[in-house]
Amino acid sequence: MKTLAVFMAVLLYSVTLSSQERITLLFVGDLMQHQ
Repeated sequence: MKTLAVFMAVLLYSVTLSSQERITLLFVGDLMQHQ
């Protein structure tokens, strides 16, 4: 039940992020994978 609450919080947080922040996070995540 707690994991579901955490998932919902993360989902809500990601939705409230601006598109610029989302692009930045995707870019950083992509860099992390290639290292």
